[in-house]
Amino acid sequence: MGSEEVNDDVPLSAGQIRTRILQDNAVVRAHLVKVKALVPECGVGAPETFELLVSAALALVDEMRGHLALEDRMLVPALEAADAWGPVRRERVEMEHAKVREELDMLADRLRTTRGFDRDLALTVEALINELFAEIAAEEREALDPDTLRDDVVAIGQTDG
Repeated sequence: MGSEEVNDDVPLSAGQIRTRILQDNAVVRAHLVKVKALVPECGVGAPETFELLVSAALALVDEMRGHLALEDRMLVPALEAADAWGPVRRERVEMEHAKVREELDMLADRLRTTRGFDRDLALTVEALINELFAEIAAEEREALDPDTLRDDVVAIGQTDG
């Protein structure tokens, strides 16, 4: 994922931050699809497929941690500065990130300690992936909406002073 390529010394506009996070979301979404595709294959009890799922899910956990850190560095300050609702948006994102980090930590612990095929763990991976898809979609609708993160300072649709 490209999270490591960000140069924090160069200030980005709100629109550039929006674009950067959307690009990172696309990369994350592609990895979610790949990992989720392994879950049904585990159902046949193929141990090598389950091992692949465990490895891919651990890599996804690391990727998600990097993605959340990127959003903490770039998106959260941009949302806070966007308008009067900024502090509310910041708090909402911070709470969501804390929840996701907790879920990622619990999943990583289970993945690291599993011994052999564990159908429940495979289904837990799938459930978390579905949750992450939903959270990314909600983030794109709300926090990454062009009317929320924009480079202009004039309210869109404003008709008077």
